[in-house]
Amino acid sequence: MSLIPAGPNHQMSAPSAQPLISPPGVGRRILPRYQVAAPLDIVILKSGVPETIPARSVDLGEGGIGAIAAGELQPGQAVGVEIFLPEVSRPVRARALVKYHRQLHCGLQFLALPKQEHDALRYWIRRTGIVPVPNKYVDPKPVVEKQVSIEPFYRRSATPTANKKRVPRSSKWLVMVPILAFILGVGAWWRWQSGWKELENQAEAVDTSSATHRIQVPSGVMAQRILHRLDPVYPETARQAGIAGAVILNVIVATDGTVKTMRPLSGPKELTQSAMDAVRWWKFQPSVADGGPVEVETTVAIEFRP
Repeated sequence: MSLIPAGPNHQMSAPSAQPLISPPGVGRRILPRYQVAAPLDIVILKSGVPETIPARSVDLGEGGIGAIAAGELQPGQAVGVEIFLPEVSRPVRARALVKYHRQLHCGLQFLALPKQEHDALRYWIRRTGIVPVPNKYVDPKPVVEKQVSIEPFYRRSATPTANKKRVPRSSKWLVMVPILAFILGVGAWWRWQSGWKELENQAEAVDTSSATHRIQVPSGVMAQRILHRLDPVYPETARQAGIAGAVILNVIVATDGTVKTMRPLSGPKELTQSAMDAVRWWKFQPSVADGGPVEVETTVAIEFRP
């Protein structure tokens, strides 16, 4: 096990001379505990999803750990523990059982301590030379397994790295927030594009449907179907200027016989607007084709004589 200098958050507290108060229902321990203040993570499963509760150890031994946890734990609950000991390059990982939890204080009994983790913990205790504190807790001797994997609790790599540092959770969120924002933005853009294409397809379908129900009728035939006609007003300025002639309009007649749209095809520009203002109020006899009403496209000629 490699050792590195301890950081500011991994300092070991001095042993306390006062005995720890025993929680109800917990007797004497077989293995000693040592007064150690080290950061640790407690991993619980909620509906099959791992959730990490940050904590700090109060005392630590080969049989279990006492800690202050920033979350709710239930007695009898199986958890995963990751302990970041001072001067140790990688955390000690184990499976544990919650013995008690009261006012943020909790006691954890190791259930399966892999042999590698057990040896690392024992070596660290001997090397630091800390003195065990008196207590009245009981932790049965833990089961030492051969390379028991607890990866399902953590979803982390167990490969030790000499200079590996813990990444603060705030930094992880700073990385995740832009990624989530990008994913949501792409999803919104895709939905917008899909909706726009759907609207275009619907518009094309409407245009196609309208085009198939429109027929062309000669101007002479449509002149016989006029039900209401409004004569145009001859612009006085055009009359005085001697401007005269015929204005030809392309007209779309709706299924009810009213003028739907029109556009000028030829004729003096000074007379075009007056012609359009008059034809706008014309009314034709509705046209029928194949047993149903149809639109009609025709031309209308408005002649202006001085």
